[in-house]
Amino acid sequence: MIEDFPVGDSLHLIDLGIMKRLLFGWRDGNLGKRITKWSSADITKVTQYIQSCRMPKEIHRSLRGLQDLSHWKASEYRTFLLYASFVILKDVLADGPYQHFLTFFCAVTICSSHHHFQFLPVAEKMMVRFVEHYGDYYGREYITSNVHNLIHLVDEVKKFGPLETFNAYPFENKLSSIKRTIRKGNKPLQQIANRLNERNIIEIENLKYDNSVTGNKPVIKTYMYKNTSVKIIRMESFILSTDSQNKWLLTKSNSVFELTSINDNDDNLVTLNGCIIQNTTDAFDMPIKSSFLNIFRINCNYSRKLEAKVSITDIKSLIKHRTLTYATIV
Repeated sequence: MIEDFPVGDSLHLIDLGIMKRLLFGWRDGNLGKRITKWSSADITKVTQYIQSCRMPKEIHRSLRGLQDLSHWKASEYRTFLLYASFVILKDVLADGPYQHFLTFFCAVTICSSHHHFQFLPVAEKMMVRFVEHYGDYYGREYITSNVHNLIHLVDEVKKFGPLETFNAYPFENKLSSIKRTIRKGNKPLQQIANRLNERNIIEIENLKYDNSVTGNKPVIKTYMYKNTSVKIIRMESFILSTDSQNKWLLTKSNSVFELTSINDNDDNLVTLNGCIIQNTTDAFDMPIKSSFLNIFRINCNYSRKLEAKVSITDIKSLIKHRTLTYATIV
């Protein structure tokens, strides 16, 4: 039996616990039914895919291969669930289990952003359907309390807001930074207090001379990458550049935009030069059209492009979680 994440008072970790349980079950075939067990070729395919993924800069932890699955952090399960899962699983799951998983994926995506809250009643039905049919693919004895609690996830979202507003990541990240301040086993509390005090003094001194603290105004920076000059836009909640993983954005007119260059002047007016992709399609149609969730399929080799210019204010969304600044490029 695979252990779920300890959830405490946060239902948000339940969805990641389900993702963890499914990944172990697919890889090892240790759920009640083995109809979804991956072959060694499937395991290799999944590992190669997730290790080749290049995520936006807002995602700070890269995905490791399935051989390291037992060492994945919660943030890695979240990245796999929200970004990589629906793409790679289509090639390694039969249609029935894949469509079953999509109900879970779409429901979690809807619960992850205010932009999708008009679909919360749909997400609630999706979660009920996912739980009802869970036993068909993985065995009824594996419908644990965490699986059942998914039915109540939408109620929590209605009460507290998007999943990110009541997750445990800030605590996990802070605990990690605190652990790194301990240099030896003697007097750990005193060490932590001393390091935190030193850090506060340094931050105050740096702030006196930091002219880049501009609120949510764009900060333009240039750096060298493989002998090429790359310009980036850093905002409070997102980063844009011409790198392949950071050049896609969604405009307020729901157009997928590919960034090719950035123009700025002394008045902090920023123009984004690039192309609008005209032949986007849905990545899936059921249980809801993917375009409703700002997910689009693009064939980068045969895309029809229309040159265009947009401004920072033309970007549809500037949120961090399930970064809707970027359309998912399938």
